[in-house]
Amino acid sequence: MSQINHTKIKVRKLSIYHKMMLFFLFVSIFSSAFVGGISFYSAYNSQLAQIRQNLMNVAFSASLLIHGDDHTTLKVGQEDSEAYQKLNNPLSELMKKTN
Repeated sequence: MSQINHTKIKVRKLSIYHKMMLFFLFVSIFSSAFVGGISFYSAYNSQLAQIRQNLMNVAFSASLLIHGDDHTTLKVGQEDSEAYQKLNNPLSELMKKTN
C-alpha cells in the first residue's frame, strides 16, 4: 500500500477588522475616483460651452463689421484688391483685439 501524504495548506484568514478596513479603503478610493470623474466631466463641459459662446460672440461681432453684400462680390484670387482690403482690415483688427 502506498502512503498518501495529506498535508494541509495553512490558509490565513483575515480578521473582521482587516476585512472592514479593506472594504472602507475600497469604498473611499472608488467614491473619490467617481466624484473626481464627475467633477472633471462637468468642468470640461462648462469650459467647452464657454469657448463655444465666446466664438459665437466673436463671429457675431465680426459679422457686424462688414457688409454682407460687399462680401458676396469678392471672388477667389482677389486678395490684393482694394475691396478685399476694405473688408479684411476691420476683421484683422478684431482678430488682434480678441487674441
